[in-house]
Amino acid sequence: MAAEETEAEKLEMRAMEAENLEMKAMEAENLEMRAMEAENLEMRAMEAENLEMRAMEAENMEMKAMEAENLEMRAMEAENLEMKTIEPENLEMRAMEDENLEMKAMEAENMEMKAMEAENLEMKAMEAENIEMKAMEAENLEMRAIEAENLEMKTIEPENLEMRAMEADNLEMKTMELEYLEMKTMEPENLKMKTMEPETMEMIPVQALSKLICPEEEDDFDSGQSNFPFTVGAMGPGNIGPPQEEELRIIPQTSDENSKEIWNPQEVPEGAEHDDMWDIRELPEYEIVFQQQVGTEDIYLGLTRKDPSTACCNELVVKIQLPNTNPSEIEIDIQEMVLDLRTPNKFIKSSARHWGSSKIRYSVILQ
Repeated sequence: MAAEETEAEKLEMRAMEAENLEMKAMEAENLEMRAMEAENLEMRAMEAENLEMRAMEAENMEMKAMEAENLEMRAMEAENLEMKTIEPENLEMRAMEDENLEMKAMEAENMEMKAMEAENLEMKAMEAENIEMKAMEAENLEMRAIEAENLEMKTIEPENLEMRAMEADNLEMKTMELEYLEMKTMEPENLKMKTMEPETMEMIPVQALSKLICPEEEDDFDSGQSNFPFTVGAMGPGNIGPPQEEELRIIPQTSDENSKEIWNPQEVPEGAEHDDMWDIRELPEYEIVFQQQVGTEDIYLGLTRKDPSTACCNELVVKIQLPNTNPSEIEIDIQEMVLDLRTPNKFIKSSARHWGSSKIRYSVILQ
């Protein structure tokens, strides 16, 4: 137990010594910090002395500058005195100098004008380069459009090949049918040639020949004999194929509910409900013009696929001639499907299916 106590005391003593060493290290660090602060203070003192020295130098420079200004003032006074003594001679020299200055000013203006012209030329050259660049871009766009079309054509080529193969098969079938029909048409001609021999055969009517060739189609031949000529020589390309039957037009029957109506709605022409037959006023001259807005992408590049048809138009202009008419006397009403314009002497009520389109902008010009 005593040994353990002595060891514990030794450990405590060592711990105390370590703490003392740490305290001494801290004190040493504090001393170093204070030494650094002292050095900083010395540096600041040196900087203050330098500033004072610079201030003194600045004051000396100011004094020297003042002396130099005084010397310049004295020199100017001396020059003024000399100028006053030489003024009569210097007036001519000054006039010459003024003229020279004017000439130099004119030359400077000419140089400025030339510089402006050079800048304008540079600007024009830049504009020409920009136009060339735009033209190159347009050509590139055209090339891209052509490439896109080529790609589309390439993508459609397999489908077109299949369609062409189908068309070729159909053509072969049609040619086979035509050959068969030609063979049939040649048979009556051969029979006719045989009937032309008086010693061998008598005249045989075409009706009997048809019965001999195809007896099972007697009823069809009787029903369609009005469409066929009685002589083989009068036959033409239109007679190839089966006889054409007359299309029967089906007349719609009115129902019991509408049996009291005088006119069938299908018999009334479109726009007739807008006509006023009892109005005796004169119909003015008018013109309906379709217009469309196009740009360079439509005219030169064709990117929007516009064409001159009315389907691509987005403006509808109606020009109405109304000479000797006061604007206050004009009554105009534009509805979804009707244009109604009335004056004391003129009257127009025009209906058009294009009025109801939401893609068209309307404008009426009264002349």
